[in-house]
Amino acid sequence: MTLAIGAILLGLAAPSFQATILNNRIATHTNDFLSALSLARSEALKRDKPVVLCKSSDLASCATTGHWEQGWIIFVDNDDDAVVDSSSGELIIRSHGPLGGDDALQGTSAISAYISFGTNGFPRTIVGDFQSGTLTFGLCGADGERNTIVMNKTGRARVVKVGCP
Repeated sequence: MTLAIGAILLGLAAPSFQATILNNRIATHTNDFLSALSLARSEALKRDKPVVLCKSSDLASCATTGHWEQGWIIFVDNDDDAVVDSSSGELIIRSHGPLGGDDALQGTSAISAYISFGTNGFPRTIVGDFQSGTLTFGLCGADGERNTIVMNKTGRARVVKVGCP
């Protein structure tokens, strides 16, 4: 009888526990990406050189296809071209592998491939123009949970919780 009651209670608790696991995975991925943005910005300030955060599937070069869930790298961009050039001494500061699960991470068109931080910590394009307005990254989980990372023109990022489309 005790085993039967325990099995029933376990059966009732399992679905809510699964939702907790999925929500924690979204929170972890959000925090990982926020950490990467913060590191790239602070390294640009510290090193007094442009630093790029770009999507990467091989964790050694920037990818031009796919979305951010494939992984990303942060590197010092000595020649200001958003391409990792080991011949010019560009150092990869940190890399992050693919996101787990079926989570998707996409940036708006201005940051669909990379985001560069200038020596003042402001996000900018490779040609030197500062980003205007806000930049957003949408992180959508398989369960419909979504976090949107919003970055203002000074490089400060915050998280807004919304539902997936």
